[in-house]
Amino acid sequence: MTNCRLLLVIICPIQPAGTNMLNQEQKTEFHKNGYLLVESVFTTEESAKLRLDLMNIFDSDSTFEGDENGGNGSRSTRNNLWTRYPQLRWLMEHKKFIACIKSIAGDDAALIPEMGAHKSGYGGWHKDTGSQESRGHMFQWERDFLMFNAAIYLQENGSSGGGLDVVPGSHNEPDKIAGRPNFWKKLQQKALQLGLIKSIKPYNPSGYSIPNKVGDLVLFNFRIVHRSTPHAGALPETTKYALFFACSANNEHAISYTNYIRTRSGYKYFNDNPLYTDEVKAIASSCNLRLVE
Repeated sequence: MTNCRLLLVIICPIQPAGTNMLNQEQKTEFHKNGYLLVESVFTTEESAKLRLDLMNIFDSDSTFEGDENGGNGSRSTRNNLWTRYPQLRWLMEHKKFIACIKSIAGDDAALIPEMGAHKSGYGGWHKDTGSQESRGHMFQWERDFLMFNAAIYLQENGSSGGGLDVVPGSHNEPDKIAGRPNFWKKLQQKALQLGLIKSIKPYNPSGYSIPNKVGDLVLFNFRIVHRSTPHAGALPETTKYALFFACSANNEHAISYTNYIRTRSGYKYFNDNPLYTDEVKAIASSCNLRLVE
């Protein structure tokens, strides 16, 4: 297995916004519920720039192996954003954005090489730890495991989707989804054959739609059950865009997770040479960011 290392830098800590961007009540809410909506992290102008940048990025099909080029409402994805798309690197220096991350993960927060942009597409219920758990990895249940996504949705979440649904508190509950394709599904199929049940009901928990607006930031624990907020009826007229950045406490689990995703067949961007350019590393160094490689 490929070894990982943390790029540790101790230069130019962020001062104006600090690492207390979130108050204690917000931090408690995040750890209790598994998610947090942080309002007005980005200005109207910054949000408009991000949306325009993504429109331009998705305007033509990607030639990078592993990216998805969807159509007719299906999902399109772009990966390894800061190396491949210099126009997005200003986010690394955005004081409020970085301070929100450090408020949860600490001054030495680590950024995992799992950052992506999505256009359209509506994923179903899952945990971001489900993949490794279904393959026998259990480090996500260690007491010092703390990984979360910092998500920027570039439209208001409403009846046509555009944001995130979550099951509050489910980050502290066993994963009922990871084993379903195997044990649970087989058990249901056997019960159906024996006439013990009439049909197999899909997993459909009672979720909460986070009411984000343009400019907000959504933080959600890797272990929380979540999905893209579905649209009602026909496909929405407004194209949905979102950015996701995987964040972690700076510990061995950040390395374990990165080692794991390196083995996943769809993660072709790990073949990028280099994974992080010198320019990206220089910006990270100047802003006291830690990048996992």
